[in-house]
Amino acid sequence: MKRVHPILLSLAAVGLLSAISGCSNKPKDTANRNAAIAQEKVTLVKRLADEVAKNPNSVDVAGLVEEIMNTPLDPAEYPAEATEILKIYDEKIKGKITGDPAMHMASVISRLKRS
Repeated sequence: MKRVHPILLSLAAVGLLSAISGCSNKPKDTANRNAAIAQEKVTLVKRLADEVAKNPNSVDVAGLVEEIMNTPLDPAEYPAEATEILKIYDEKIKGKITGDPAMHMASVISRLKRS
């Protein structure tokens, strides 16, 4: 039978201890992270409103709409942020953008209104 090299045995032990200690770390604070993401979505909608005021057909508007679509928000968990987004949309964005950005933004808004 082959003899296990001491270095390999040591590396295996270190790897096992690392894996075990990684499991015992504090759980990540997902609540704070989700709240920050919800606030980021509000910020993106505010930026979109500013860009729409400058040029509703700009590439920046399309890019911001895409970012908004890709930023998750659970309106049931963050109703204040959802309400703020709906207010900004109704007052500053609705009816001012056209094409795909308008269609995508309408989809985002309908998801916020359903919850």
